[in-house]
Amino acid sequence: MKAYDSKVRYGWDNLSKFLAVISLPFLFSRSSISLIIGLILLGWSIVRVLSKNPSKRKREEIVFENWSRHANYWLDIAEDKISGVGSNIKKWYQRQKWKVEDRKRFKVIKCPNCSQKLRIPKGKGKLLITCRSCGHKFKKRT
Repeated sequence: MKAYDSKVRYGWDNLSKFLAVISLPFLFSRSSISLIIGLILLGWSIVRVLSKNPSKRKREEIVFENWSRHANYWLDIAEDKISGVGSNIKKWYQRQKWKVEDRKRFKVIKCPNCSQKLRIPKGKGKLLITCRSCGHKFKKRT
């Protein structure tokens, strides 16, 4: 392990930056309690930056990193569940959009034998259509 000089300051790490950023909304709040909380967080950040005890600061940093990894893991799970709902809505919307676009180019008819829906191109005149489901052949105007 590297020996540290007692005159060396610890400096900015992720925890110090996090504390400083979190303190900003509290500092700009109109509430006196919020202002006190913001000053405490900012002060803690500055104390960490100016600290001459790197081993203690490193331990605090490790605890913070473990906590943030754990929080990110659960946030990712929550985001997947939320985006799953959003993606289902997006898929439904996309299907509706395709249906509208398909109506411009295709005509949907039913097979007279099995009632299977079939899609035939518009504007091709009279066509001999074969149902893929039952094999029934019939003529239909497009």
